[in-house]
Amino acid sequence: MLFRKRSKKPQAEPPSVGGLAFFASLVFLSLLAVNNLVGILALLQAGTILKLTYFAAAAAAGFLAAKFIFRGHWAVFLHELKHSIVSNLAGNRAKGMKIRRSHGHFEYAYSERTAAYNAFIHLAPYFLPLFTVVALLLVYLLLYPNHIYML
Repeated sequence: MLFRKRSKKPQAEPPSVGGLAFFASLVFLSLLAVNNLVGILALLQAGTILKLTYFAAAAAAGFLAAKFIFRGHWAVFLHELKHSIVSNLAGNRAKGMKIRRSHGHFEYAYSERTAAYNAFIHLAPYFLPLFTVVALLLVYLLLYPNHIYML
């Protein structure tokens, strides 16, 4: 009885393919493809290639930085740094920061006046655009040298 033959269960018929939804999606995808081709042709006009190249280079640099540099301690440090920045902007006093490879902790002392900002401080790493601000400053300084610097 160790090697008992299993009986085959009748398999249900596969669902039918096609129908109105399938053909409607084909029409929609065709229109979307035409729209994308027109958009690509608009991007290829004179002057936009350079901007597209800058964008692609920045996207590649961001991907490589996220993949190889901002891991472990660096990622935790940057996460806790965002808590610290918003906490200090709210007027709290920093008490300490602990950084480990996979987790960290930022401590701060708050008063009754600043207690209302606690939720804002806890959510800061998810909306504070730290790298975006740095990247925009670099782009402004490096790619637009003829503009008046607003420093």
